[in-house]
Amino acid sequence: MNNSPFKKATNPLGYGNKEIWKSIDDFPDYFVSNIGRVKSTKRYINGYYLYQSNVNGYLRVCLFSKNPKHLFIHRLVGKAFIQNEVNKPFINHKNAIKHCNVVNNLEWVTEKENSV
Repeated sequence: MNNSPFKKATNPLGYGNKEIWKSIDDFPDYFVSNIGRVKSTKRYINGYYLYQSNVNGYLRVCLFSKNPKHLFIHRLVGKAFIQNEVNKPFINHKNAIKHCNVVNNLEWVTEKENSV
């Protein structure tokens, strides 16, 4: 049985939009997409890396460079695709669904904005 979160997934960006991949800083063998998927050029599990949920329900992935590091998917998408001109430290899920890491659902916010 395939436990992938992408099983029978539709394109959350809508018809005609394209999934875009960007490299992940400090992890040259990994890429993150604008719909919140992560893949590796060296480690394959059904072509994509498997996510893990932490206690709070946010999706994260374990990436390997010299040492393994667990990173949150929403932060990877935000750093790769969303400008942060005023250096806001947090990523907010606009629809409050913690596992919905599509780029148009994410925004950089301050601590105060994130607690509203």
